Amino acid sequence: MDLVSVIAVTYNSSGFILETLNSIYNQTWKAIELIITDDNSYDSTVEICRGWLAKNGDRFIRSELLLSKVNTGVTGNANRGLRAATGKWVKFIGGDDALLPDCLTYNMEFVFSSPQTRVLFSRINNYR
Repeated sequence: MDLVSVIAVTYNSSGFILETLNSIYNQTWKAIELIITDDNSYDSTVEICRGWLAKNGDRFIRSELLLSKVNTGVTGNANRGLRAATGKWVKFIGGDDALLPDCLTYNMEFVFSSPQTRVLFSRINNYR
């Protein structure tokens, strides 16, 4: 089973980050590395992530919380997570987004049935 690195990109995401992290936890695809990269949030995002990882981090093959001392913007924050990723595939998610439970499974099934795939994105549903 290929390892998927899920990179949660956060900045002042305290109002939504638990929903985001729980949606990653509940994936039917089990080979997941979780990387949370925070861009110097000034709300409680980091504390929420630390507490959640302490309780749920063992669900993942590997988990890591990356912190920045300065705000580097979305690109810098995403690149920080990408540099830490070790999976064969990478899935980015914003700290205010959520994945449907079978998202990674469907993505990987598509990849396996279409080996020429190099980049894949998912349809977005706006439920809010």
